[in-house]
Amino acid sequence: MANLDTHSLPEDLSTLRSQLRRSAHVQHAKRMMLAAGLSAFGMVAIAAAFLTRIV
Repeated sequence: MANLDTHSLPEDLSTLRSQLRRSAHVQHAKRMMLAAGLSAFGMVAIAAAFLTRIV
């Protein structure tokens, strides 16, 4: 559901830009953490597959 409360919006354009920039950095960090997690999961899966073939 959308937040339609316009009273909480910053009145200053530079404040709004700074909030949007911070939000973009947070989103980028979340994407990078997801990519790192998927990469780690893939490495563990490959290691497990190799170990099952050895044993």
